[in-house]
Amino acid sequence: GSDILTKESVELLTSPKISAGETDSYGYGFRIENGVYGHSGSDGTRAWVDPQRETIALVFTQTPGAGRERGNPWERFRDLVNLSIDNQ
Repeated sequence: GSDILTKESVELLTSPKISAGETDSYGYGFRIENGVYGHSGSDGTRAWVDPQRETIALVFTQTPGAGRERGNPWERFRDLVNLSIDNQ
């Protein structure tokens, strides 16, 4: 395949633009935390890219109220994916 975006464009889109705490920030359309960037939708849908682990993950759900009050299932999924990769 061929690249859709240049490396420079990806760096521009995913570099911190607005601080959201010590480790969190936002780029143009992406939340960035410790070098991992992604975006979320309503009802728990998430996508993230972890360049260090060479991982892209998509979680498609329709779980209204899937935030912390319901245990934030996407964070559990992300943690299990990372654990699996790190233990290889």
